[in-house]
Amino acid sequence: MNFNFIHSHPEGDLTMKKIIIAVLIVLVAIAFIGGGLTAWASGTHRRLNLNHFTATPLTTQTQILSQSPKQIRFDLRTAVIKIEPGRTNQLKLTNAGQNQYQVNQTGTSWSLTEKQANRHQLEIGQSPTITLTLADPQAIQQLTINQLNGTLNLNDLTTNNLAIHHHNGTTFAQNLTLTGAGEVTKDNGRTTIQHLTSNGLTVTIRTGQFKLNGQKTGRHYQQSGYQPLRITSGSGQVSVSQ
Repeated sequence: MNFNFIHSHPEGDLTMKKIIIAVLIVLVAIAFIGGGLTAWASGTHRRLNLNHFTATPLTTQTQILSQSPKQIRFDLRTAVIKIEPGRTNQLKLTNAGQNQYQVNQTGTSWSLTEKQANRHQLEIGQSPTITLTLADPQAIQQLTINQLNGTLNLNDLTTNNLAIHHHNGTTFAQNLTLTGAGEVTKDNGRTTIQHLTSNGLTVTIRTGQFKLNGQKTGRHYQQSGYQPLRITSGSGQVSVSQ
């Protein structure tokens, strides 16, 4: 007669329980510290940068542009960017550090840049909102945007040339007109363009879904035109209406 014995390992079980408890304690401590830092940053209206161990006071800044810009460039890390029509040519920065951005304008060429724009930073606190209003939004010759994280909103704009590289986040454009060539490159995130006017359209998606005028199409789409808008998306949904 054969007997099968089940051997228990109380020491091993106890060690595993200790590891689990230790991990839970660490997670609770991290959550507690993170919650405390978030509350402190919100209460003092500051943004904490854990990469550089800095606490930056957040401000609201407004600047009137000297001329109506025709060449516009953004090179930013994390922000909500809005470009829209307005009565005056104006830049408004909300929840921004006093010296976070550099603004340059030479004639009709205008740019807003940020140091280390392509490097991720571990930050706690409200992200900046950047609003650029244009008195003549149909006169843009070149619009170039390099944005690492955040949301991009383009409203009622006409440009001869468009070059966007939005790494992570949501891209939304409404009533966008291209009189020349355009390119939108997305690494991750949703892309929505409503009421697009362009001379052709090319869409390539690695992972995700493309809808044209509400209808699903394949991951590779081409609409004839001599200067098409080219959309390349790594991961995320793409929706275009014309």
